[in-house]
Amino acid sequence: MKTRFLQIFCIVVLSIGTIFDAKSQDKLSQALASIKGKIQDVQIDKTTYKQSLDVLDESKGKLSFVSVFVDEKGKTSKESFEFYISDIDKNTIIRKTSGKKLFISLSINNSQKFIKHLKEDKLDSYTNNIEILLSGADAAQELENLFKTAIPLVNSSAKGWNTSRDALTWLKNNISKVSSVPVSLEQSFSFEDPKEYLASFTVKKTDQKNVSTEEKYELNILDINNKNLTVKISGAQLSVSVETKGNDHYIKYTKNNEQQSYTNAFEIVAEDIDQARDIIAALSTAIEKSKSLMPDFSNLQNSLDFNTKNITDLSFEKKTLNQKINFATGNGTKSIFTYAEPDSKGKPVEERYEFYLSDIDANSLNFKVSGKKITLILLSKNKTKFIKYYKDNLQQDFQNEVDILATDVETSREMVEAFKAAIKGSGVQPPAWKSVGDAITFLTGAVNGETIGTDIYKLNFSAISTEPLNVKYIQDKTDAKGVKAEQSIEFYPYMLDPATVKIGSSGKYLKIEASVNSKKSFIKVFKEGKQQSFDDGIEFMAFDARKAQDIAEAIKYLAGNSKPKDKVWADKQSISKFITENIGDMKNEGKEVKQKIEFTDNDPCKISFTVSSTDDKGKTTDEIFEFALADMNKLIVDFKVSGKNVEVTLSCKNKEKLVKVYKNGAQQAWGTDVEIGVSDVEIARNLAEAFKSAITQCEK
Repeated sequence: MKTRFLQIFCIVVLSIGTIFDAKSQDKLSQALASIKGKIQDVQIDKTTYKQSLDVLDESKGKLSFVSVFVDEKGKTSKESFEFYISDIDKNTIIRKTSGKKLFISLSINNSQKFIKHLKEDKLDSYTNNIEILLSGADAAQELENLFKTAIPLVNSSAKGWNTSRDALTWLKNNISKVSSVPVSLEQSFSFEDPKEYLASFTVKKTDQKNVSTEEKYELNILDINNKNLTVKISGAQLSVSVETKGNDHYIKYTKNNEQQSYTNAFEIVAEDIDQARDIIAALSTAIEKSKSLMPDFSNLQNSLDFNTKNITDLSFEKKTLNQKINFATGNGTKSIFTYAEPDSKGKPVEERYEFYLSDIDANSLNFKVSGKKITLILLSKNKTKFIKYYKDNLQQDFQNEVDILATDVETSREMVEAFKAAIKGSGVQPPAWKSVGDAITFLTGAVNGETIGTDIYKLNFSAISTEPLNVKYIQDKTDAKGVKAEQSIEFYPYMLDPATVKIGSSGKYLKIEASVNSKKSFIKVFKEGKQQSFDDGIEFMAFDARKAQDIAEAIKYLAGNSKPKDKVWADKQSISKFITENIGDMKNEGKEVKQKIEFTDNDPCKISFTVSSTDDKGKTTDEIFEFALADMNKLIVDFKVSGKNVEVTLSCKNKEKLVKVYKNGAQQAWGTDVEIGVSDVEIARNLAEAFKSAITQCEK
């Protein structure tokens, strides 16, 4: 019973489908008949346009429009157009005028030249537009409406395919020898399995002298610009023009088995417009329904193994180019890429690049095609020169780019994705320090030297004091002649601006730089043991990108976490004690300055400041400054750095001259300011704060 019911049900469904098809076909017949009836002769002045429309294939909606121009002397010229109504874009059907002419214009979808144009019954060209003359606006509107009604009733005459493989198989079976051209033309199309989107097109041309030329085009059909698949006419030859998206030269081109430069286009010759239409439809279907298949890059090792396997030796322009890459997982994935190319004498010249995948910019990673060469381009993030580069085993300047040659476009694509996946899997967790002591310990071990060519660098980092934290960095260089050059810096890390810490390249080494807050010159500098002018920034050397980044993070940590506690003074006596203990003698490059501060009559608010300076000739100058702290302006007490000197400056309120000055025992003119020399910026900062507090206490 069930079987019988199913049979009846199927018969009913088929019958209904047949009825609907019949009704649709009937509507189409009526629409085409109505269109045919609306096309009439048009008289303009003394010329006549005899127009007619024939239905060549009603089921497919194939039509022939004929227009015979008859001038006033009876001379005629005939042109006709053959087209499928389903190819017409109904949105382009409009009424137009030109002088005394009124016509409706019909255009093909995507401006494809699918309309066969004949003159005097001989093929003239292919076009994408037809114009049908009408005698009046109402008649033109009626014809326009009829065309718009008829178009949906026609099933597209182009072939249809359910899958990409179906479309590609049709191309494989139907692109073949062409007999309608003067030369012998053998064409073939094939595709891979399972990566069916990888296709090849081969054409063999044999001229009248029996000379043959074979050309082969290998491509990924997903690179084809679907919108630019067009019919091209060249003399009597009809072909389908195939171009890549963005005109990228991604098509491998071989001529007579010898590779040529990669190209961006080729042509498939068709027997007629119907075959051309089907080729375009098949390619369009294949493009729309294909999906790229990538190897498994779900884990880091798969990605690294894929690139290791595919970065290989290549033969290029009769040269063997050697390539090899090694990866060491962990800590950013250290990578070493070597490339060797023979010079003009055949001697291999080796280049070596050492870098970390974590430093490569995945977003900019891509490949480029130039002539016959395909190159993967790896750029470091922000184009920072983090890539260590050697040529013939001699270190050169750091670079920001590594170029790797690839065998073909598709492998290049896969290598790009493999590198991106590997970069994603090579993240580095920035080092974290639990304390200032941890960061100091790290820097003490990480800041060390290296030999570059004939130059030997010895580096040292140490803490001079811990509260407040004051550190010293020494850089010692010995050249090939044994000449040594030493320079060092001393600084308080908390005075640095963490936001200014950055890494750059300085030729054959990396440098970690940072600036003092507000660019103030608070860094003590020494060369060959002699103090130089204070500077406003630091610079450390490093020889490895990963280590340089860790050093930079450690400096940032110290800059943000080593600020000493502000000093607090309970009374005038404690302030006085701090001031007297921290103002003392100074010596710089053979010049000695003795400083002494006393409180007149044991009054902590009245000060006598004595300065004795001896120049390089032994001449001594004694100066005494007597003043009351209550007369000083606490708002402008400050310290400043000038060259090698650090001074705390006190100035009278309202710039009054209330400082009594003596020079070598003789009173001088009353002064406004007092300058106290200090050997260290941190001491100077605290002294300035102490004087501010003392002035406040003395104002009460």
